Amino acid sequence: MKYIVCTLLIVIMAIQSANAELARGYEIKIEGSNARLELFFKQRLQYTHSNTGRGLLFKFDHHINYIDLSDALSELYPRLLSIWVGYDTILLKPNSNIEVTFSATGNILSLFFAEKSTELLKNNKASSNSEIAWGRAKALLALESGNPLEARRIISGMMKEDPGNIHLIKDLARIEESSGRWWAALDLYEKANELKPGVAATINASKRLRNTFGSKVSAAGQHTETNDLSISKLTLLDRTVFISNHIITMEYIRLQAEDKEIVNPLDGSLKAYNVARNSVNFTAEMPMNGGTQQISVFGGDKIWGAGWAYSKTNDYGTPSVDVSWNKPWYESSEAILGYGAKDKIQLGFRRGFPDQLTIYSAFSLNQYKFDDLDIGIAAKSYRIQLGGRKAITPISKSLSVGYGLDFENINNRVINTSRMGISYYPFTLVSREMQVADFGWNKQYQNNLSLNARLGLEYDSQSRTRSPFAYVRTNYRVKPNFEWNFYIQTGMSSYLDQDENYVMIGGNIAYLFN
Repeated sequence: MKYIVCTLLIVIMAIQSANAELARGYEIKIEGSNARLELFFKQRLQYTHSNTGRGLLFKFDHHINYIDLSDALSELYPRLLSIWVGYDTILLKPNSNIEVTFSATGNILSLFFAEKSTELLKNNKASSNSEIAWGRAKALLALESGNPLEARRIISGMMKEDPGNIHLIKDLARIEESSGRWWAALDLYEKANELKPGVAATINASKRLRNTFGSKVSAAGQHTETNDLSISKLTLLDRTVFISNHIITMEYIRLQAEDKEIVNPLDGSLKAYNVARNSVNFTAEMPMNGGTQQISVFGGDKIWGAGWAYSKTNDYGTPSVDVSWNKPWYESSEAILGYGAKDKIQLGFRRGFPDQLTIYSAFSLNQYKFDDLDIGIAAKSYRIQLGGRKAITPISKSLSVGYGLDFENINNRVINTSRMGISYYPFTLVSREMQVADFGWNKQYQNNLSLNARLGLEYDSQSRTRSPFAYVRTNYRVKPNFEWNFYIQTGMSSYLDQDENYVMIGGNIAYLFN
């Protein structure tokens, strides 16, 4: 277990250090009132530049990493007021009386800082000195570089000085939306609309969020076929209602399972089974202390339970807690046949880093139960989940690589006796350590079609089996209020009763409305 965690950390650091080798350093030459800054790169880079009110912006065709130019800024002051280095960008803000020229030779980029002539100073615009424009530019680059926490910190800091600035409000709304906090983004867009009503872009942004994340009605189907088992899962109704900042969801699911073999693990008898399970879930999601809480009630077919979850994003990431009691679960055939339920207490954490890197972790305590057996708790466990995903940005932002570790230690399994006097474990799952690595591809076509694909390998350390898998997922918005998605997945899985091949096909149709 320890070596796997260490391996994950080493891989992440190796990826970061490999990118850092692209930048070699810099050199500064002071020539009276003028100065020269030379940046050295490991390889020749192509770039574009633009000179706007935000400053002088260089955008490179490769990842240049986060070069530390803090010492260079102190040496070049007051010629240079600020410099910011992003994922593949450099943004300079020279003093109003300084003109910047530049040239590139091989792998060297030279920037020359010289005093402007009197005529140029007369024509200099005040907007180039705007601290708000500069801050917004830094925040935008941080967001584009995959660092929404830094972007939020910059904009929030400026809003303390100017809380009614409509541009800052809309910038913060975009940041919140990119972080998945759409309800916070919606509040900000509507606040901006109150301050300056009638702006089409602001009104459309509010409508887009209400349609996409707000009220909807949908139906879904999923079928999984293995050598020994057929499972059909139909979500006959998934109804979400958006009321102010509250989301109320009702979901009805029917699960049909057929075992093709003659094994009944609950009582040791030898017979095939065909069973149907029905469940209804009610969930209310609402803001709480700057975060989001979910209150749930679920059950059906002999089992009813409840749950509560809370998550909040701060400068360090997104911690979360998830507690549930008597929640139906379907991970094994005996759970389906015996109306299995699960109690869980889980602590989680997720964080995004620059360079399109995201990591997550979770720790949970679990209890497994069967309603059809008079044995109370069938087994207990603790579970550790770790993983991350990183975009392969030097090649394409659409490509990514992911790794996950799922370790569950199952203990206190109850032993039962069949009618034939044979002792057996009603709960057949045992401790497991799963590792999953995959390559991913995401592509967005305009605003109505997106594709997502994964190709990976699942490794079970307990049984020492390797199980390849692949899936393709598509989402298509037929009309502004009508959405359809389809997916197919195949491979092998150790989460089923045995390591065996499977094919899973599913789809979803949703109608979105205000």
